[in-house]
Amino acid sequence: MRLAIVLTLSLCLGVVSVSAEAGTLAGVTMPDTTTINGKKLVLNGLGLREATIFRIDVYVVGLYLTKKSNSAKAILASKALKFLRMKFVRGVGKGRMQGAFKKSLKVAAGKNFPKLKKRIDDFNSKMEAVKKGDTISLTLTQKGVLVFAKGKKKGFIKGADFADAILKVFIGKKPIMKQIKRGLLGKK
Repeated sequence: MRLAIVLTLSLCLGVVSVSAEAGTLAGVTMPDTTTINGKKLVLNGLGLREATIFRIDVYVVGLYLTKKSNSAKAILASKALKFLRMKFVRGVGKGRMQGAFKKSLKVAAGKNFPKLKKRIDDFNSKMEAVKKGDTISLTLTQKGVLVFAKGKKKGFIKGADFADAILKVFIGKKPIMKQIKRGLLGKK
């Protein structure tokens, strides 16, 4: 009770800043900040990937940036470090995982797909079956994408163009799901 009164007073006085974008989605909580290569990144937003006509929850993805932005165009144009964390709320087989990434990367890459195909295949070779609670993390830099799955480093895919394609899967003109894009941009 005492904590609630202190928080209420603090909010009324403007002492505490609360982020509406940070927190929990579909039972998954992600931290407000994370540190990558010594740089502090803030959670920009969360999105929920659903599958099939029955809208089955698959994973929650969080987008971390050096500073918050609700502009996909600005985020895509930025050369700053970016980080995506996907926490799975159900199991997904290796074949389905690879097929989903290949299909979404082909759409995101557009006319650049032939140039990226070998790297997309390399990226897919690093994917494996996941179960509920597993995480895939992607660190996006101007040099490429560092891939972690289930807490283990899986490799590095070279190229800013590949990093851009990964990000476009989630917040590009043709995202994997519009609701994911809205969520990652901190919009409802």
